[in-house]
Amino acid sequence: MTTEAQPFLSDMDDHSMLKELEKEYNSLSATVSRSISELQKAPANRIRDVVDQIKVDLQQCSTTLQEMKREVRTLDGTSRQSWNNIIDRYNNDYISLKDLYEKEKENAQRKDLFGNAYDPANFGSSSEQARMMKMKNQGKENTEVLKDARRELELTEKNAIEIEENLYEQRTVIQKVKANLIAGNTLLGRMGRTINTMGRRQALMKVLWCFVILILIGVIALVIYLSVRKKN
Repeated sequence: MTTEAQPFLSDMDDHSMLKELEKEYNSLSATVSRSISELQKAPANRIRDVVDQIKVDLQQCSTTLQEMKREVRTLDGTSRQSWNNIIDRYNNDYISLKDLYEKEKENAQRKDLFGNAYDPANFGSSSEQARMMKMKNQGKENTEVLKDARRELELTEKNAIEIEENLYEQRTVIQKVKANLIAGNTLLGRMGRTINTMGRRQALMKVLWCFVILILIGVIALVIYLSVRKKN
């Protein structure tokens, strides 16, 4: 009998939604375990009711696990990895419960079909048992195919999540590069304006120096002219 899966990472108090879903799954899995035990001992007139209830509870378990997976996608870093590990263990617990349910359901349905005539010790020698075993083996093969398909889907989903994470990281890097380029262009624009201002100032200073030099030359020429004129 599969035991109830235990909660993990009790210190993650900030993930309240995941905690609630975790509690819900543990409660449901415990209910399924008890119902399977009840199915093993159920009288013929109770078998179908118990089977139907287990189906509903297992479906709710699956739904809760899916909701947990969606919530985990909103996390990042270590928290996501930790919760992914928890969900993997709950998935294994769910698969064990479902396998045990299928086994007990088959036994219970035989009991319901053959009533008091059903005796597992004597039933193996009949042709009906051979047919039932053949159907069971075929069902197991089909179940394995479905399990393989489900594993492929889970792997594809996991790869899609990783690709989504990589794309998000690349987008973040691109946005940072874009921001740096904008800042660089702004700085270059300011430097260009500063250089242009300095160039105009230098040109103005050259003109002023030329004007000063011309004045000095004029003063020197005037002094020389006056000196020569006095001598004459």
